[in-house]
Amino acid sequence: MPDTEKYVTDIAEPGQWDQGTPTINGPSVYGAGVGTKTRLPVPTTGRRPLLFSAEGLPEGLFINSKTGVIQGVAKEKKEATVRVMVNNDEGSDERVVKVISGGRLALTPPLGWNSWNVWGTSIDQQN
Repeated sequence: MPDTEKYVTDIAEPGQWDQGTPTINGPSVYGAGVGTKTRLPVPTTGRRPLLFSAEGLPEGLFINSKTGVIQGVAKEKKEATVRVMVNNDEGSDERVVKVISGGRLALTPPLGWNSWNVWGTSIDQQN
């Protein structure tokens, strides 16, 4: 039997991620296509409601102040240093991220099937 102690296998209790001061999580680099619709959620924990803002987004992109989703259509190929901020009635957080528009596909990887969620530490040649 493999040693599973070093792996995180617990699932959060309901309501665990929507308490307290906000914390921005997720990638430090986001990718956006030029001339195509973009939707980049900024994963954030903290007591709701949260209020989001961003400075330095490429032309054509904006952040939805209530959902924290960077969206829109980037107008040109560009690397932008963006300051993303979030606050609630208990505090605030901010993070500097890079938004790269154009040039590369799937810079921010799409979510999909993950073998760890199926097999965990019991993977073998047959599986």
